[in-house]
Amino acid sequence: MKTQRVAVLAHSHPALTKGGGEIVAHRSFRHLQQVCDHATLFTAVPLRVRSGNSIFSRDERIVEYDSEEFLLQSDRYDDFLGTTDDWKLLDDIASICDKRKINVFHFHHFFQLGVNAAAYLRSRFPHAAFVLTLHEFLSICYQHGQMIRRNSRLRCNRASPIDCHLCFPEHSKEEFRLRSSLFEHFFASFQAITAPSRFLAEMIKDAGLVNDILLVQNGTSCSAPENVDHGCPIDLHARFAFFGQTTPYKGLDVYLTAAVRILEKLGSIATFSIYGCDIAGALRLPAIQSLASSLNKWSGNIVFRGVYDPQSVISHMQTCGWVVVPSVWWENSPIVIQEAFAAGRPVLCSGIGGMREAVEHGRDGFYFRPDDPLDLSNTFERCLAGPQTWSNLRANIKAPRTIEIMNAEYVKIYSDILG
Repeated sequence: MKTQRVAVLAHSHPALTKGGGEIVAHRSFRHLQQVCDHATLFTAVPLRVRSGNSIFSRDERIVEYDSEEFLLQSDRYDDFLGTTDDWKLLDDIASICDKRKINVFHFHHFFQLGVNAAAYLRSRFPHAAFVLTLHEFLSICYQHGQMIRRNSRLRCNRASPIDCHLCFPEHSKEEFRLRSSLFEHFFASFQAITAPSRFLAEMIKDAGLVNDILLVQNGTSCSAPENVDHGCPIDLHARFAFFGQTTPYKGLDVYLTAAVRILEKLGSIATFSIYGCDIAGALRLPAIQSLASSLNKWSGNIVFRGVYDPQSVISHMQTCGWVVVPSVWWENSPIVIQEAFAAGRPVLCSGIGGMREAVEHGRDGFYFRPDDPLDLSNTFERCLAGPQTWSNLRANIKAPRTIEIMNAEYVKIYSDILG
């Protein structure tokens, strides 16, 4: 097998944001350092982060965050076209890669990096392998890549210039046709494109941007210790938890509304934890503000645990019985589901998209209708009927894929391209 000296390029760094794509990319990079001849990480970050502070000095475009981990200033990224015109930055990346004799460029997403970055780098490294891993639908959806209609919670089942124009009337249908053509053109710069879920792959292929997308499911480096349930409370079947960011499409309002409903119906029968924000952060979401008095009333049962260290997520999950993933958008391959299975916890999730693909209804979790607090409340009631349901689902959980298995598939792709 030829030498593999890999550059991993990602749209953010997990030290700055906690999205699944950047976490997978960083974990993959760390393991590739062990199994490949060399690995370097480049991650795009905005000019200003965390309360408006900048990590870049004047005229600085790249800073080294850690050994072989570089942060890239991404202020020249065009949100609509998905391209960059920061040729100096791309030239600096090429220089760093040239010194390291990089021959594999693996893009985890193109957001903030520029979908045209691969074409530029390929002109500089014509014999290298170029791989793109998609993490959501940004190439076919300008609404944050989530295939949800603007200012609503209605999901889109397909992408078209007319539908997109109706969602964003400030951009003509001709502009959306141009956008789609640019993505189709620049996707051709990659010899392989992968996706972590079949659902995502099929949506992108149906839009006509690419003919073939390889399925490489995400892996996780999280693992639970032996005797995972040793010393845990006996009422695990009555303990539910939400883990994630408080974005409008993660469904935190659905979770809280359903929790209030079941508590009002059955009394103080269960605990509902929220990991990822405090109550003040949750109440910043308009959909949750109407629940303020109910959250106060049931504050002993609905508990906001605040932000958490991703490295501690397994131990947090082990204190609850169920992990709830109530996203109202399609999702792709939620890391939280893999983490739940690593912790030995059944998952309750919206029965759509990548969530439906990751959970088997009635085997290792249950589906409920997306954006439907009543159906989620009924699912809670089903779970609370007794501990046997929880025990049966718990026994069926399989260990999630590891980073090692995922990277072995990527290394095989690199090898096939390099010949």
